Amino acid sequence: MSLKLQHNITNKHLMKKYLFTILLSLFGLSTLLAQNNSEEDLRRMFLYHFIKYIDWPDDDTNTDFNIAVLNDNTMYQLLKSTLENAERKGRKILISKINASDDIDDFQVVYIPRNQSKHFATLHKKSTDLNLLFITDKNGIIEEGSCINFKTKGNKLRFEINLKVLEERGLKVAGRLKQVAILI
Repeated sequence: MSLKLQHNITNKHLMKKYLFTILLSLFGLSTLLAQNNSEEDLRRMFLYHFIKYIDWPDDDTNTDFNIAVLNDNTMYQLLKSTLENAERKGRKILISKINASDDIDDFQVVYIPRNQSKHFATLHKKSTDLNLLFITDKNGIIEEGSCINFKTKGNKLRFEINLKVLEERGLKVAGRLKQVAILI
């Protein structure tokens, strides 16, 4: 093997280690992995970091920061037990469980699990003029207007970000989040 080829392989290996270390530190996944948490726990952790690294136009208000979970008891309980009444940029976080027919005007985030994806189009139509972050969990739904979508590649949970949709909704994504996402 030539010296140049060995150097390129070493650089690629170091770059992969460097990016993985950034990802672990950015999302605090080292603790999660050590605890052998479920995929729901990983989604919860990702969701928490999404709201840390995205800015809403109304961030300087004193109103509550409202997160809705569509018909998913497990995620609702996880979020409620860890984020309810915590603060995000000085705003108290509140977690609500909703149905597809509920009004979503007062929410900043709506999480739609895979088994509820059939309701995405209806909720999306209701919210075109809102600064609302949709987080979904179904392959292909990102192209339908979701802001962030979980995607499993192999046995790894990843996420896609639709920058165009986020911009249309008036949401700004920090560069650190863009670096670890699959950008659409």
